[in-house]
Amino acid sequence: MIRQFLKKKIRQAAVQVFNMEFDVEEREKRPPRSTPQQFEQSIIPNIVDGSGDTPGPNHKEKIGRTVVSAEIISGVNPFIIDVRPPNEVVSGILPGALLLPANSIQACLDQLPDKASRIVLYDQTGELGSDRVAQWLRDNGWTWARHLDGGYAEWIEQGEQIVIPDQITNPPHPQFRLGDEINLNDQQRAFVLQTSSTQVELWNDKEGYLGWINTTDLQG
Repeated sequence: MIRQFLKKKIRQAAVQVFNMEFDVEEREKRPPRSTPQQFEQSIIPNIVDGSGDTPGPNHKEKIGRTVVSAEIISGVNPFIIDVRPPNEVVSGILPGALLLPANSIQACLDQLPDKASRIVLYDQTGELGSDRVAQWLRDNGWTWARHLDGGYAEWIEQGEQIVIPDQITNPPHPQFRLGDEINLNDQQRAFVLQTSSTQVELWNDKEGYLGWINTTDLQG
């Protein structure tokens, strides 16, 4: 009590001698923190303990599922490439994904964005070639190429958004759909990547990208 009394007297003396009125003015109390903003939970990606949750966009080799999902939801999509074989995409793909099976990239560089763009590549599990294709792109100047950790399997396991390609639901050529396995005239087997009204784009696991072939050159 005495100590507080002495402090008060010394403070009053300092005010009179040094004209320090501002230091003894009654200050306004700090306003209370505002209520935290409420977010719509239904549009926030699920956070789980899977391997696809952790890598952020600045990781040097891979990127997590929740990061890619958030970018898609926000409308700021990265350039997404599905490197799975055509017969594996019939159940769906990531929104906006371009289908370029693993060893097709080198034959289709004209379909890639500029080298400053962010590119996300994915396969079925994250360990079936997307990492190697992403590395090849980085080595050739696409420094922001990353593979999706956990791949398509974890993507659908956590209920993320997928789409069914138009080349399956409404193909330009009624006889051929994305993912169909067909015979060529030389008995070689191939898978359909996409179609036009008169041509079919083909790929197989031995030779890779085969390009466009006239439907008249194909066996029924």
